[in-house]
Amino acid sequence: MIPRFNVYHTNLHGSFVNFEKYIQFLKEDYFNGYVFLNDHKDKIYLFLLEGEVQSCLRQTNNHFDRLNFMQAKELANTQSSISSYRCNPEHVDFFSKLHSMKTLHQDLSSDIVDPGKLINKCKAEKFNGIVEIHSQKDKVFLYFLQGLLLGSMSQSGDGFFDQDTKEKAILQETDGQSSINIYRISLEAQDNPDSREKMLECFEKIFSALEKQAKGNDFDQCWRECALELGEKYTFLDPFAEEFSYVNGKLDVWEKINSKTLALGLNALTHKITSRLKCPEEIIKELKQEYSEELADYEIGT
Repeated sequence: MIPRFNVYHTNLHGSFVNFEKYIQFLKEDYFNGYVFLNDHKDKIYLFLLEGEVQSCLRQTNNHFDRLNFMQAKELANTQSSISSYRCNPEHVDFFSKLHSMKTLHQDLSSDIVDPGKLINKCKAEKFNGIVEIHSQKDKVFLYFLQGLLLGSMSQSGDGFFDQDTKEKAILQETDGQSSINIYRISLEAQDNPDSREKMLECFEKIFSALEKQAKGNDFDQCWRECALELGEKYTFLDPFAEEFSYVNGKLDVWEKINSKTLALGLNALTHKITSRLKCPEEIIKELKQEYSEELADYEIGT
């Protein structure tokens, strides 16, 4: 169900690879894509956006469970094969949310449901999810984001992602014996508004506490300099991007910034400011502990 994209590394043997260091290497490379672990028992996918782990999923048939990074790391053993595939950020965001997938319809017959009309319906209703067409010749997955057909995967095509999907060719392969499954994906699975609000509230308190610790230093200049230094990795922090600001004790953040990226960027920024002002790290730790549950959603420890 998860296609292969541009191959970065393939079939690295787990006995020769330090998995944690490999992920760190991908972080430093600002990697967009996923790492696939396969030990013939568990199939694990780690999705990375700009080098940061967005989601870890374990696949059992067409069912996906979400893991945290520590659980995924424990499953990376010497018998695993490790492969990684590059793709664009839009695809990372889409496939990293497969754990939210719900079955809408199963085993619909193509002699009852017209596949062409079904595709048009998905487009018109701005459908988010996957349409699986299983014919006698092939099994094809169509991926829809807000009604846009992102691409497809054909099992007969070695499972690689086809961004230039030819709908007519797919429909020609469909016959009266085809069965159709439809799965909906929730795009809000990771970007929960309540969780995002709590996370921002936490960092807002940390900024306010650091501002009090500045003791005569120009805090506005300090955080801007630190943000600029981190702007290459977390582009929203670049003051010239005008996507993030701190004014009068309040964080002002562009709503379209991915919540995981936002949390990781703010975490890095607060630590850099703390170091620059030579403040004790306990100031940050104490405030983080109040929000430990919310921060855990973003793989941020306290």
